[in-house]
Amino acid sequence: MQEKSIRKWRGRQFQPERHTTTVCLQCGTTFDHWISAPRKFCQHECSVLWRKRPIADRFWEKVNKDGPIIRPDLGPCWIWTAATASGYGIFGNGTHTGHLQAHAFSWELHYGPRNWLWVLHRCDNPPCVNPAHLFLGTHADNMRDMAAKGRHGAKPGIARYNPKLTAEDVMEIRRRSAETAVSRKALAIEYGVAAGYISVIVHGGKWKHLPILWHN
Repeated sequence: MQEKSIRKWRGRQFQPERHTTTVCLQCGTTFDHWISAPRKFCQHECSVLWRKRPIADRFWEKVNKDGPIIRPDLGPCWIWTAATASGYGIFGNGTHTGHLQAHAFSWELHYGPRNWLWVLHRCDNPPCVNPAHLFLGTHADNMRDMAAKGRHGAKPGIARYNPKLTAEDVMEIRRRSAETAVSRKALAIEYGVAAGYISVIVHGGKWKHLPILWHN
């Protein structure tokens, strides 16, 4: 009798043409899975261990340190290769506060807390996270820096919303609302808009193309 070459896989008939093999990101084991159901890990325990890696390891694996040299005196940019919003890298920090701007997180990894100051780019390259290309400044410093670099004009999409705010302003409002005890009235006074509009921004009613940062 012809030898059977049929295997069972999770209770279904094994069909080689519909399967592929993948190397587990965590343990390096090679495993079979359906092509229609891509997997990165051989078992649930490996996916849990992968998510529990040190936050710095998760961050730097998404960075290409061989980026363009925009300013020879600074050296190459380190380019964020994962998710972005308005050109700036977005990094999930593994907490309920949502996402952080990648260049701001890079600053804090190297130099410590920024005490609610803005992190600005010397290279004027939004996805760059090279700490040598970054410096701290106030909101006013950021506006002056944008004007000096010719980036103060409206960007695509801004004309549909409140022209007093930029995408960077909106992300900062959401971050401070999520991470600090600052009131929405205080934010409204600082940015020159109504307190109700700050609430709409925080809850994603406007600027829906930007990520929402949730409270703890």
